[in-house]
Amino acid sequence: MAIERRELIVHVSELALGMHVVRLDRPWLHTDFPIQGLRIASQKDIDALQRQCEYVFIESTESSQRTSRVTDLTANPPGSSKERRRKRMGLFARLGKRKKSKAGKSDNTLHGKPLCTHRPKPAERVVYHDKVPTEKELPKATISYSEAKASVSEIMEAIRIGKSPNVERNQEAVNDIVDSVLRNKDALLWLTKIKHKDAYTAEHSLNVCVLSATFARFLGHSDDEIRQIATAAMLHDVGKSRVPSDILNKEGRFTDEEFEIMKLHTVYGRDMLLGINGADRIAVDVAHSHHERVDGSGYPRGLTDKQIPYYAKVIAL
Repeated sequence: MAIERRELIVHVSELALGMHVVRLDRPWLHTDFPIQGLRIASQKDIDALQRQCEYVFIESTESSQRTSRVTDLTANPPGSSKERRRKRMGLFARLGKRKKSKAGKSDNTLHGKPLCTHRPKPAERVVYHDKVPTEKELPKATISYSEAKASVSEIMEAIRIGKSPNVERNQEAVNDIVDSVLRNKDALLWLTKIKHKDAYTAEHSLNVCVLSATFARFLGHSDDEIRQIATAAMLHDVGKSRVPSDILNKEGRFTDEEFEIMKLHTVYGRDMLLGINGADRIAVDVAHSHHERVDGSGYPRGLTDKQIPYYAKVIAL
């Protein structure tokens, strides 16, 4: 059976935790939501949607053989009696299906340990405000960016030749990056737009680190969680140090055989980080799973939405 992703209309009175809101009944810019798209994670999210909207559109995965249960937005516009009945019946069916699926077992484990596939519950969503203007932070950010880039290059080279990487220096570099992001969300983002072809892998890892830390700040993660996310992001592509350089640096499209070799960097990264004393579990999960996709089309394991580690989802964005 083919699987399709469709949008379902839900009245705000019927919203539930876990729903993925992809559209509103009004432009996102006319609300106080800073990013388009919202995974409902708390009652506060529901309250905010109910305060500002009458109905929303949520993402739903349905089989092509059951599309009659999916809203036809043209034939059944919001407000019609047929559409209201469908919403109520469809919602109960989806909630029942969700409860049933939770009762089943998942093989989503790493070395026998379950992965964290949802956001850890924070005590309170942290709201950050820039402490310094961008122009004042930029000189410090430039220094932090350069030092962090050198640190990533050293780690890649050390692992490539079989030496133990300087984990302490990498953590210092990550801390400098996060400190800059917490002071000002924009300064380092400007630097990620500068591309140097001769240092792509190290630069890419660093840019992902900056973007992930910035996104984690927006999500309201705590200071410590942002540092964990940034560390994992810095090391997410460490397995590429084991990919042959003629493939890693190839210009243009990979052949099918080359792509299969490139995909192994996720497995290499997992194994390499597991071999480091005191390896961070989040970094291992991210290295292994950052190319997984919610529809199951990713690699190396073809995990689907609820099987993918939460931090891997954050960094994959």
